[in-house]
Amino acid sequence: MRYYSLLILVPLLSFAINFQPGTTGFQFLKLGVGARPVAMGSAYTAVADDANALFWNPAGLGMNKSFQGTLMVMNLFQSVVYAGAGLTTPMGRFVSAGLAGSYLTASDTRRNPITGREEGSFPISDFSVGPGLAFTPLENLAFGGAVKLLGSQLDTFRSYAVSLDAGIIYSPIRYFYLGSSLLHLGNPRRFISKWESQPINLRIGAAGKFPIFENSLVLASDLSFYTDNKPTLSVGGEFRVKLAGVERPEGGTQWLAVRGGYQTGYHLGIWSGFSFGLGYEYQIASTIDLVLDAVYFSYGFLAV
Repeated sequence: MRYYSLLILVPLLSFAINFQPGTTGFQFLKLGVGARPVAMGSAYTAVADDANALFWNPAGLGMNKSFQGTLMVMNLFQSVVYAGAGLTTPMGRFVSAGLAGSYLTASDTRRNPITGREEGSFPISDFSVGPGLAFTPLENLAFGGAVKLLGSQLDTFRSYAVSLDAGIIYSPIRYFYLGSSLLHLGNPRRFISKWESQPINLRIGAAGKFPIFENSLVLASDLSFYTDNKPTLSVGGEFRVKLAGVERPEGGTQWLAVRGGYQTGYHLGIWSGFSFGLGYEYQIASTIDLVLDAVYFSYGFLAV
């Protein structure tokens, strides 16, 4: 049975809605969440097999049959801090669920409108939170969806909206995966005096997950389309190697992951668009793993 038509259906939905550049809000939703996905150049739509799935492709909840949690804290520019967290759990043979949220906080200088003198600071924040659900009718096919409450604050002004995500992952042959997701589809908001639409994002991806003895190699690529920006291409990879050492029956296995990727759309700076990351995994017990990830990503145009 073929499911390629389902991978095309989601893209068609996104092109049915057309917004002009400069009319979108909630721009923080464009920031990548999760050290692993960002380190792989944001090529994660067809990978999405951990607790980061709700930020990239909710169908990925169905590809993971274990309880997982993730927490990310990212230092951006000056006083901007971005954090994300997620939990996933199976709810039976065919259903998996998750809950995820992200929060961006910053501050800016308040100035007197007449003299221009500094008069303290005012807060800036954005958040996203909501549940997701995935259905796996076949071992190699998963559908998923999520609903999110979005909010923004600029000084004393606040605005809210509801957003929907949908996705699919299909494995036509062993070790090879195709994925598609439509993210941030929801109602427009009025922020201060301006109406803004959400930054709808269509993602189409392919990935290969190859076992190499006790190690593994992941290669992935994504095409990403926004309604207010040019398309971008992402490529990335991950090599996960088992570290030699004494293993105990109750756990103790260690893994090291090396990741790298590139995303188009960043033009200034030698390393603009490139990302690099490391991951360390330690098996505390037979069913409990502790994973620590770190990533470096150059935005280029902001000289980071």
